[in-house]
Amino acid sequence: MIKNIYVDGKKHYFVDVSNGNKYDKYDPDNKNLGIHLELDDSILDADPENIKQTYGGLLIVQYGFDRFVIDDGYQNNLVKAGYIVYKTYDQNHIIDQGEGVKIREKIMNDVRDAFKEYSNKHTESSIMINTNLGNALETEMVINNNNCSITVNADIISGIVIKNKRRKDNSLPFYAFDKSIDKYGSVYMSIFVKKNTKNADDIPPIVKANEINKEILDLLGMDYHFNSQIVKKSVLYYKDL
Repeated sequence: MIKNIYVDGKKHYFVDVSNGNKYDKYDPDNKNLGIHLELDDSILDADPENIKQTYGGLLIVQYGFDRFVIDDGYQNNLVKAGYIVYKTYDQNHIIDQGEGVKIREKIMNDVRDAFKEYSNKHTESSIMINTNLGNALETEMVINNNNCSITVNADIISGIVIKNKRRKDNSLPFYAFDKSIDKYGSVYMSIFVKKNTKNADDIPPIVKANEINKEILDLLGMDYHFNSQIVKKSVLYYKDL
């Protein structure tokens, strides 16, 4: 049996088996952290060794043949995804590979410049930009404030295809995609939000993601537009996935 469990601090909560303290947030560094689950017909108190974080970031409790997928509300969830499209390359396709590579490099450079400009404007947050991912084929901006951490990732299309293949091979939810959009004339942008405190609920994650998405598109200028994809499944941020 596989069952999804949301940690609510009442029926389902983590507990430090060394002192009995209760927590609503998973701490991978606390090796004494077990979990209390009140199920439909029983109560399960699982020891720390029964809690595992799998490849892909899923937090699970394996108890015999039963598997419980745990969501503590503090996971780094994908809330917005889609294509940053240059000019009309969601309608037209680039035939010449050499030309396509040049256009793709221009788009990635423009995205990096937009990330840097965003960072310079928002000095109230701690922002880190990593441009050394995947041999410059991927760029990432991480925005940290007191309430939440937001990861904005831009991949070339072949990069997101590789990530989706890895996800499929490991039975993980994958990024929604649109095969009709040109692989050279666009890049894939994904925005993940992880709350750090309960106060992060004051502003819904999708509102934060939409605000960042709009500002980045404004910084890119009128040659660019965004083709949004519907996020239907829970995709967690995980390096190289």
